Amino acid sequence: YFKRGIIASQGATLSPQTGHNISLPSQFTCALAMGEDKKWLSEFLCFVREHCAEVVCASEEDVLSRMNSKKVGLGQVGIRCRFCAHLPHKKRGGRSSTFPSSLSRIYQSITMMIRDHFESCPAMPSELKTKFKEL
Repeated sequence: YFKRGIIASQGATLSPQTGHNISLPSQFTCALAMGEDKKWLSEFLCFVREHCAEVVCASEEDVLSRMNSKKVGLGQVGIRCRFCAHLPHKKRGGRSSTFPSSLSRIYQSITMMIRDHFESCPAMPSELKTKFKEL
């Protein structure tokens, strides 16, 4: 629902389609799931969106941890694993977060997280990991 993000000194300022600016703290997160998901997505993708992933704005730690790989800007919108987000970057499983460079790369990014991260996530509760594997 956001057209673009603009970096602010204390976090991100987003301009929703209504044209109003919303100031968000740098640790802003929101659920990836939407009420309409069940109409359009498989049970598996609904589960991942509701229980496993969240939308986040890149923090200074996110930017610094990716200095040697792909560039991430402060406040850039991304998707991360909600289970290991509290761990230091080096303790998280691979592909625990992604900051796609464009809207067209979101699908590929979440697909790689599904394939490479969630089954090996060190912080995912065992009952949810079992459900993830069953679906």
